[in-house]
Amino acid sequence: MRAIKAMDLRDKFKDYCELAASGEIFIVTRPDKRNIVVMSEDEFNSMLDNMQEKNFWERIERARANIKAGKFVEKTIEELEAYEH
Repeated sequence: MRAIKAMDLRDKFKDYCELAASGEIFIVTRPDKRNIVVMSEDEFNSMLDNMQEKNFWERIERARANIKAGKFVEKTIEELEAYEH
């Protein structure tokens, strides 16, 4: 990951786009620490997938802990089917 100035990004936009498309990630420094990140869509999607997967497993672990602690409500199939309507 490299830090670049916004002016450099503007001046060499095509070059930085090519580098980002190849997997490099750039932090574009801006005044007042209002920085942005430039990365490929593949890198971005991978990052989102990892965050969502982590969130999913955290929810599973919380559910397991609640079950062990007896914090659940038991429902029959019929009761669950009634929620659909």
